[in-house]
Amino acid sequence: SAVYQKELALLLIQASPPTAYCFLQLKQGTYLIRLKLEAFDRGSWCHHIREVKAVKKMWIVFFIVGIGVISCVAAGFSWIKSKPKQELSGRCGENLSWNYDRRGKTLTIKGKGAMDVPHHYWRDHEINKLILEEGLTSISAAAFYGHPELQGELKLPASLEEIGEFAFYGCSGLKGDLIIPDKVKRIEDSTFCNCGGFDGSLRLPDDLQYIGEHAFQHCTFKGELKLPEGLTEIGRAAFADCGKLTGDLLLPDSVKKVGDFAFSGCSGFNGKLKLSSSLECITESCFNSGEAFTGDLMIPEGVKKIEKHAFYGCGFDGSLKLSESLSEIGIYAFADCKKLKGRLDIPNKIVELPDHVFSHCSGIESVSLPDELRFISNGAFTNCTSLAVPKLPEGLLIVGDNAFNSCTSLNGELVFPDTVLSIGEGSFAYCEKLSGIKLSESLLNIKKDAFLHCTSLSRELLIPDSVYEIGPNAFRNTDLKQIQFGTGRGDNCLTSIGSAAFADCAALKQVIFAGAVPNYYEKMTEVKEYDYKYELSPSFPETCRIDFLVGNGKPAEENTGSQSAEKDVISESGKTGAQEITPYMWTDKLREEQFRGTGPYADLEVIFRSNMELRVNGRRKEDAAFTADPNDEEKKIQVTFPYRGGTVTAMKMTEQGGSSCILEASYTDAEGKQSAISLTNGSEETVYQK
Repeated sequence: SAVYQKELALLLIQASPPTAYCFLQLKQGTYLIRLKLEAFDRGSWCHHIREVKAVKKMWIVFFIVGIGVISCVAAGFSWIKSKPKQELSGRCGENLSWNYDRRGKTLTIKGKGAMDVPHHYWRDHEINKLILEEGLTSISAAAFYGHPELQGELKLPASLEEIGEFAFYGCSGLKGDLIIPDKVKRIEDSTFCNCGGFDGSLRLPDDLQYIGEHAFQHCTFKGELKLPEGLTEIGRAAFADCGKLTGDLLLPDSVKKVGDFAFSGCSGFNGKLKLSSSLECITESCFNSGEAFTGDLMIPEGVKKIEKHAFYGCGFDGSLKLSESLSEIGIYAFADCKKLKGRLDIPNKIVELPDHVFSHCSGIESVSLPDELRFISNGAFTNCTSLAVPKLPEGLLIVGDNAFNSCTSLNGELVFPDTVLSIGEGSFAYCEKLSGIKLSESLLNIKKDAFLHCTSLSRELLIPDSVYEIGPNAFRNTDLKQIQFGTGRGDNCLTSIGSAAFADCAALKQVIFAGAVPNYYEKMTEVKEYDYKYELSPSFPETCRIDFLVGNGKPAEENTGSQSAEKDVISESGKTGAQEITPYMWTDKLREEQFRGTGPYADLEVIFRSNMELRVNGRRKEDAAFTADPNDEEKKIQVTFPYRGGTVTAMKMTEQGGSSCILEASYTDAEGKQSAISLTNGSEETVYQK
């Protein structure tokens, strides 16, 4: 244009060096483009202005290229300008200010009063050093959440009174000691959680009253932990996995509540544990895996409940004293406390010893069981290898599966009181020193593997008239000399003896049936050694004499039946195969579930597939079709199948919480007498508790 020609001419007039430049000013900013042109002699500039048209074409080319470059540069600067500007200072409270030194990556907070900033307020600042000046009274929640780059020792001002939840969560670069100021009375939830860089000690103020959930979880403090007098509550997982704390752990008597998992995984405490006298409950996994604890474990008199896994895997090497007020103990509460030793007295209010409560406590030498005890549940004392034969109390109903399994020091005779109804699977298996047993006159069943490999069991054995079932391998590899089934003084209930129930009993010389004779009493033939699958008889030795008392010998139920293929799907209408899958309703509780009878009917098993698979003492029977309406609020199951010469009909399911269920069925025997059968997919004691 003429304007640009004129400007070019004026620039050429003023050019004293041999090169002249044209500067193009853009309205959008202050960016310059420089076009280099050939210089002209001052005296002949007018001549060359007339020739600008010739130069104009070359200039246009430079202009177009320049515009392209300018566009790219402008776009870049526009992106830079669009980013929020990182603030270097501001206010963080009514009377507080902050300043960020970009070069030193240092954040300084000064002034007086409480901090008031949103969560993650400084998330765009890389903070290597934090300076909190005197006068600060509170730190906002999550103020420094997730700043792993924050390094060095954290020095909190003496004026500090409150620290918000998650305030320093994940600040894993912090090191050294942590001293909580004296005016702080509460440490909120997750305040220092996942601060895994601390390598010094933790000092708590004397007036501290509350430690929140996860407050110091996964921290790496070293040395002793001193909890102040006046502390009233320690939250859930407050010190979980603080594995480098050492020494004694002393809970002040002011502590009324300790949350679950509070000290779980604190494997470094290598001194004694003293519990607060104000506690009423020791919560779930509270001291789980405290493997270095030493000395005695004393449960204070006020404690009424110990929840599951509370002391699992702890290393106490003294005795265990339980409080007399204790009325409930959770599963695995003291499991794997291998170094506990001496005598264990179970308080009188305990009705049930739950699953694995003292399993693998290999140092306990004797146990006193209370008169009120009704249930010794699954695995309660399994692998207590130093335990002597206990006196089982009158009133005991159930000895659960594996209750005393592998208690290799049980010696002498074990007497079952006449209230015992069931001896569970493997309950005394591998008790190699057990020499004799006296069974309950009310006993209904001796389950699978109950006395398996009790190699010292050598006396005569009387099976009471009340026993309906003896499970597979129940007395396998024992040294029994004589067995009598029934007393001959009344009706004998025996209906089934499981496969290999008396296999490998080389010393067995005589078996006497004084009542009903099960079909499966004959000796085995051509059976592979230890191949349980093919062992279909009680396996009395070839040299064993089998006698029948006069007037007896009538056969028990016929235990035959075909085996049908297993199916994948539970059906609403008895359809076979994978034709139909029910919606997720109460019927899904049945899918592939195995229910076992209880009491006199412990030999009955049902498994829900497309049809109902039936087993009697482990032997497959004819499958039965069933129907179950997922919308039925009463949860009824329509089914009919033969059992012990009679018929089972009209099942109904009730839920016990969790995955445990009970089936109630109606049974009519061959004489038309009706009775109820209870089957469960859990442990037998749940039925009696119900």
